[in-house]
Amino acid sequence: MMEEEGEEQVPSGVPSLNSDVYSEILYRLNVKSISRFKSVSKEWNAIISSPSFALNYSKRKPSITGFFYSSSRAYKEKLRYVSIDHREDDVSDPSSCLGFLDNPAILRNSCNGLLHWSCSRDLHYISNPLTRKSVPVPWTAVDVSVFFSSGIAFDPSVSLHFELVVLMLQFQSGEGHHLHVKTFRSETGQWGETKKILTIDPQVRVRLFPISPYQGVYLNGCLHWEMNDNALLVYNVNQESAYLMELPPLQSSSSSYPQPRRRRPFRFMGLLGEQRSNSLTGCLGESGGCLHWCRLGQHLLQVWSLQNNEHSSSVDWIPKYTVYLDALLLENSQTSGAIIKGEILVLGFLHDCRGVLLSQGGKVLAYHFGSNLANGVTKIESNVWSVIQPYMFFPFVHSSAVANCLGLFLCQSI
Repeated sequence: MMEEEGEEQVPSGVPSLNSDVYSEILYRLNVKSISRFKSVSKEWNAIISSPSFALNYSKRKPSITGFFYSSSRAYKEKLRYVSIDHREDDVSDPSSCLGFLDNPAILRNSCNGLLHWSCSRDLHYISNPLTRKSVPVPWTAVDVSVFFSSGIAFDPSVSLHFELVVLMLQFQSGEGHHLHVKTFRSETGQWGETKKILTIDPQVRVRLFPISPYQGVYLNGCLHWEMNDNALLVYNVNQESAYLMELPPLQSSSSSYPQPRRRRPFRFMGLLGEQRSNSLTGCLGESGGCLHWCRLGQHLLQVWSLQNNEHSSSVDWIPKYTVYLDALLLENSQTSGAIIKGEILVLGFLHDCRGVLLSQGGKVLAYHFGSNLANGVTKIESNVWSVIQPYMFFPFVHSSAVANCLGLFLCQSI
């Protein structure tokens, strides 16, 4: 009997199982185990390398399984990896796949298992530290004199291809400043044409800059950069359009919940009037298809959810959690030793926005909203600083789709 095209075949020598049961077994394995099974036979390799397996595997993974952080001020290439999910493999040397380079590589960004490295003025790389594969990205196509921001657009539960998006701020005589976009696509292995996407009011151009230029956050098909004036710059990758989104104001200890803020058409003037201290830190996450925003200021942790209005173009920031960390950490100090000492920064959301990672007093803590408990994740291994700044933090997730993605076109491996 002929098998239908695209049907996954069970390797010879393996007991016959229901396809659903067989898939469930494979989905529970970590990436390194899956990589080893690929070499067992051609049939195993065909099953695990199939796009359907990669996409379904990624859908079952949490949004973060660990993170990297810079451990040296003098040597920016020095990194530490911390595992949050101890069932997953450790990443002892994330830059090992770039061992063929003469110069050290500096980690710039991460997205769903992909890492973005800058190696020189003319060459960057996208890599997967688990499969030890990398893709060269010629940076000569980017005019570094007008570089504004960049980010990786990659969702392995949707597609096996990634895009590296670069925004550039350029001045044209008689027209003012414009924001242009240029995209490197893994499907073609080439840069696309430069396109103008925004015209910026000259009166606010001097006050407009992203806090972490290389660290665009990719969620729900859009890249997001936190700006210096209480706003997010949002770039829709498929539509190649951008707008500025107001962030909700920080609630003081004596005020009530803030009123929802509205998204407006892209107009810098009027949106950037609310200055805020650089000591206020924030992070983005996604849960249930909704964007979540978390901000920490003066030991007051607040989380909002962005709700879309189906009957209009506006969106509302709805307050979801407010936590006073002084009381929280004092309560937890009796059992976890998490005594408040010095600055506290929020680094990122835990899976499904059920909690956040905090950097405080030489430690990284995980706070869970449901249990209202904080537990230690790791001690910060650095002789220079006692907290991890957001620009030093790179979330990571294990995904088999990354290996398949990097195998779709010419890549380097060792």
